[in-house]
Amino acid sequence: MYKSRGQPLLAPRPVVYFFSDFGLHGPYAGQVEAIIAHRTQAHFINLLSNAPAADPFRSSYLLAALYEELPVKKGYFLAVVDPGVGSDRQVITFQIGNMTFLGPDNGLFSRLIARHDVKKVALLDYPGQRISNSFHARDWFAPELAKLINGEAMNFQFLASADLVGNDWSEILKEIIYIDHYGNLMSALPAKEVSSQMKIMLGNQQISYARTFSEVSAGSLFWYENSMGLVEIAANCASASQLTGLNIGSEIHLIDVLNNEINH
Repeated sequence: MYKSRGQPLLAPRPVVYFFSDFGLHGPYAGQVEAIIAHRTQAHFINLLSNAPAADPFRSSYLLAALYEELPVKKGYFLAVVDPGVGSDRQVITFQIGNMTFLGPDNGLFSRLIARHDVKKVALLDYPGQRISNSFHARDWFAPELAKLINGEAMNFQFLASADLVGNDWSEILKEIIYIDHYGNLMSALPAKEVSSQMKIMLGNQQISYARTFSEVSAGSLFWYENSMGLVEIAANCASASQLTGLNIGSEIHLIDVLNNEINH
């Protein structure tokens, strides 16, 4: 408890960050939030609801990048990109510092676990009561997270992180992993790995670096370091997605114009 002028104040509410592919519309994120609100006093933040649909592979790179930009890495992080819902895939929880994570073992957390050298995770038992086969986020994940938030006693089995799905995925991925509503194309490639002298090859077209949108003419393509430190292809006042025809999963190729070499 905190005190001000001798008066006790309520302890700060725990925070739950939610990452999913549920979409910008529809009832699903709200139903998950309702369970958390009913069972806890936590503050729910819908961090991202349009992760690459049914794609834990590319979502894993996006999740890891978003986590690094959180202003305070403390609380709970529920992540759901779960094309295996209803199957025998496992559900895990683990900690990084003061943040507790929960979600499916399908590679979604793999880049985060690898980058923070998590050695083991806890497995969640399948709930005994009847639950929906197609909505584990509401009927399984959210209630279990509520137990963690409330400090309820729970029994866990543990699994080495080396045995998790996605443990062998490459750390560097030269693909588009997200398209925002402006049509900007976010890649998984850290900008620190790329010289600003390099260009991105799209067919016969070479896309040059610019620091920000206003440095190129309207309608022109460029690449830059986005706010999460990733290489992103954009167009000033236009949709890079429409101009290039690239989609989530499209590969990007870099060319070193000084040495005339293409970096695959």
